[in-house]
Amino acid sequence: MIINNKLDDSDVKKIIAGANAKLNEHSKQDDIIGDHVFRLLEQNCRVLYYPLEEDDVWGFIERIKGQLFVCINTSIPYEKQVFAAAHELYHIWFDGENAQEVVLSSNLEETEASHIDVCELKANRFAAEFLAETKLLEKEMLRYKIDNNEITIKEVLLLCDVFTIPYKTMVRRLHETKAIRHNTLVELLYVTENEIKKRKTILGINAPVKQDYILLDNLIEKSVEVYERGLITFEKLEYLLEFAGISPEDVGIAKSVFTPVTDDEIAEILGGDDD
Repeated sequence: MIINNKLDDSDVKKIIAGANAKLNEHSKQDDIIGDHVFRLLEQNCRVLYYPLEEDDVWGFIERIKGQLFVCINTSIPYEKQVFAAAHELYHIWFDGENAQEVVLSSNLEETEASHIDVCELKANRFAAEFLAETKLLEKEMLRYKIDNNEITIKEVLLLCDVFTIPYKTMVRRLHETKAIRHNTLVELLYVTENEIKKRKTILGINAPVKQDYILLDNLIEKSVEVYERGLITFEKLEYLLEFAGISPEDVGIAKSVFTPVTDDEIAEILGGDDD
């Protein structure tokens, strides 16, 4: 099991300070961020939510003609989508013009830490600090009566559910806050995905199921708007909405049916001869 040791104390202090500053800026010092992270992301770039075919790719960030785009892979578990969004916020807020990458699970889960760029490790640490700030994490542990000396997979999964973050992230977070020792860290990181899934079922922990959905920034809103202004045809509206996996009927727009004018109606329009 690879444990990341690449960030020095000065790096960590800067990351913690940066995370706290952003929490304060958005008035979230005492709130669990959870899926609100997507709203913050949308305030800073154009966001595309789409189920990519490759689960190893959690998303990507790209600058196109000066406009910053982030794609979140909705085929992965929801808590991983949340973490990917927070990870990308670090790049947007602190990397500026250099924010551009493909977000791989091996980087975010740090399964191959020796090959991960330090910038990616910083983004991971920021995301963890941002989503589960130390004092708030300690407060929730007190609320649920979680003792530092008795943390097992059960307690980790409960906290994962509270903060909507991935299992491995929470395990590392507990070690970073000195809630667990190194040997417990290693032991908990060795738990397999199948075991985690089984324990969730036993504990009745049901994480939010928001997978495979499509949301392409404001494509739907703008498509409907230009259609209602008569700038595109129904067929073009249908084509655009198909990218988001919906139909015009889903947004309350029905295709108008052409009804031929009858001979009597034509005669009435033209006007008949007076007898």
